[in-house]
Amino acid sequence: MINCDMLGGHSLSIIIIIIIQETRWLGEGTHKEDGYKLFYGGCVDKHDFGTDFVIHDKAANSLKGFKVVNKRISYIVLGNQVSGITFINVHAPTEDKTDEKKEELYDQLEQTIESTQIRNIRIVLGDFNGKSGKGEFYIPTIGRYSLHDETNENGQRMINLTISKNLRVSSTYFEHKRTWCSLDGRTTNQIEHILVDQRYSHRVMDVRSYRGADCASDHFLIVCKLKLMFTYMHKKKGTLEPALNVEKLRESAIKEQHAIEIKNRFEVLETLEPRKNVEERWKEIQSTVLSVADNILGRKKTMK
Repeated sequence: MINCDMLGGHSLSIIIIIIIQETRWLGEGTHKEDGYKLFYGGCVDKHDFGTDFVIHDKAANSLKGFKVVNKRISYIVLGNQVSGITFINVHAPTEDKTDEKKEELYDQLEQTIESTQIRNIRIVLGDFNGKSGKGEFYIPTIGRYSLHDETNENGQRMINLTISKNLRVSSTYFEHKRTWCSLDGRTTNQIEHILVDQRYSHRVMDVRSYRGADCASDHFLIVCKLKLMFTYMHKKKGTLEPALNVEKLRESAIKEQHAIEIKNRFEVLETLEPRKNVEERWKEIQSTVLSVADNILGRKKTMK
């Protein structure tokens, strides 16, 4: 679950986004209930996998799109016309699966990351079935608080992706480690992870796991708290001046008249006392060019 404190303009709003997996619902669509909306998809002809999102009604106005890539990858985009956040939900194959299946998943995941808008904050999260160790070399990428001492193959694939896409494994930057427990309670792992765009990783306030969620799963609930600021584009008041009618320069007579007038005006400028201030000199030139264009070319008519 992602708890976002989103600051836009002068107001703070808290938006809850829940990422779930293996719903196994056929088809693709939405389901609304109790102030939340479920976006699901990925299962075409078999109740198998599925990576889905649940968003709070508060986020409805910020929703820009939901796309299912396949049964293991989907993403949702929140934001406005200027900036946004892309949440990519991924469910990687388990360690015992073939290299071919793993490479296929990571190839598709890389393509999905690359297809998102570069200006958006990119957050990749889900069940990577990967354990990251405590190697000193990877501390800038994974932090110091991994549950495991050694990195498994899936974990190495995740780390390689993180480095190549300029992300950071925020889930191992905080001391709340276990994300999965065996049915007998003897084995625990940290295999769910949250990868955050390196540029905005300092906006992650906390990542922690919670036991006891009533969802009939051997996985724990992982909560990530972010504090993000959206950029808003403010429209200037007033009306825009109509554009110059430059198409008239295609006429030979108009083009010649314009050139002669520009030449005459600049000859007059040359006779004036030189300005010490370069900025003032530039303003004179700019004003002269616009004045000639206004007189000879005129302005386009605006459509009402």
